[in-house]
Amino acid sequence: MFNTEKYQNIINKLLDNGLEPSTNWNGKINSKTLFLRHDVDFSIDFAHSLAKFEFNQNVQSTYFFMLTSNMYNLFSNYNRTLVKNIAEMGHKISLHFDPSAYESLEKFLDEKKIFENTFEINIEIVSIHRPRLFLNDNNINLSGIAQTYQDIYFKKNEIYI
Repeated sequence: MFNTEKYQNIINKLLDNGLEPSTNWNGKINSKTLFLRHDVDFSIDFAHSLAKFEFNQNVQSTYFFMLTSNMYNLFSNYNRTLVKNIAEMGHKISLHFDPSAYESLEKFLDEKKIFENTFEINIEIVSIHRPRLFLNDNNINLSGIAQTYQDIYFKKNEIYI
């Protein structure tokens, strides 16, 4: 089973090999850039615990949250507080968009606006939940917003400077 001890070992190996964690998805990316990301499908409580663990390790990640989750209510006061606290620890928070929840991708802009207004941030990167068709043309932007399956973030052994 995956636990924080095993995660710590992975983080240590990545850092020992000179990788540098970043949450600046629009910054300069090179062979040492490491984007740690967490698509939160099930538990904001667990995401918060993991964010505290990473914070104590001096590592920042990006946490992606869903507005259409069947597992949690992102808008409850308790969960909003946890998500805001994750951001206060220096992690990036953003949208985990599920296109299968709608008939059209146009609803992305509605979710983006709601997320930005709720958490007082500007979304610069989004993670697609169950990307399926997005992997056929993975370089699609969502209304001008980059997404994590694009080649610049996802393709093996590519260096972008």
